Amino acid sequence: MAKLVDIHIHLVDEDYKSLFGYLKAYLKSSDTILVSVSVDLETSIENVKLAAEFPGKVVPFVGVHPQMADRADIDGFLDYLVKVKDVAVGVGEIGLDRRLGSKQELSEEQKKVFRVQMEVAEKLGKPVSLHTRGTLKEIFESLPSYRLKNVLLHWFAGNEDDLKVAVDRGYYASFGPAMVCSKNKRRLVASMPQEYILTETDGPVRFGGCFRGRMALPTFLPSVLFALVSVLNMPYDDVLVLIYRNSERYLGVKL
Repeated sequence: MAKLVDIHIHLVDEDYKSLFGYLKAYLKSSDTILVSVSVDLETSIENVKLAAEFPGKVVPFVGVHPQMADRADIDGFLDYLVKVKDVAVGVGEIGLDRRLGSKQELSEEQKKVFRVQMEVAEKLGKPVSLHTRGTLKEIFESLPSYRLKNVLLHWFAGNEDDLKVAVDRGYYASFGPAMVCSKNKRRLVASMPQEYILTETDGPVRFGGCFRGRMALPTFLPSVLFALVSVLNMPYDDVLVLIYRNSERYLGVKL
C-alpha cells in the first residue's frame, strides 16, 4: 500500500525540540514515511537512534551540511558512517553553498568535506541528498566524477535548462510546500518526467506566501500532493503511488 513520503526533513533539528512529543505521536499514528537528513555527526547519531525507535517510518540519512563544514569533525563522521553503513540508507544533507560567506565564495574546507562525502557515498553505494544553493553549476560539473547509486537535488531551485540537465542524467528533484504557492515551481514540475519527481517538506524551515511563515511539518505533505494532483492532472491516489514508487527507486529500499 502506497504511503506519503517526505524525502527530506530534519526531524532532529533544534527547532523541532519543543514539538518532539507531537512528532513522535504523529509517527506512531501515521503511515507517513519520513527521510530524516543530518547536518553533522551529532544529528547523524540522533537520526540513526530515531530510526531504530520508529523502524519503517523514519529512514535515516547521515551527513555533514556545507554550513557545518568549517567546524566539522569530518574524520569522526566518516568513521561513524562506516560503522552504521548497514543502517544509514543514504548520505545527506551534503553539498555546496556559496551564500554562506560574505564574499559568496566556496571555502576549501567546504569543497573538501563535500568531496570526501561523495567519495564515501560512492564506495558504500548510498544515494545522496544534495544541497545546491547557488552552486548548481559546480555540482553539475562535479557529479560525473562519481558513480553514485542515486542523486537527489533537494529543494530544486534551478531553471528549466538546469532541470533538463538533471533529468537527462537521471537525477531526482524534490519539491515541497513552496510549490503550493509558486507558479514557477509548478511549471518546473510540469516540464519534467514524472519518474524523477519526489516530495519533501524540508522541515523545520519556514515558508512564506500562503503558509504565512509557518514552520514546515510532515502534515504539510498532503498539500504538496494536492498541488501535484493539479499540476499532473492525475487522481490523488495515482500521484501517491507515483511518489511512493519514485521514493523506493531513489532510496534503493522497499518502504
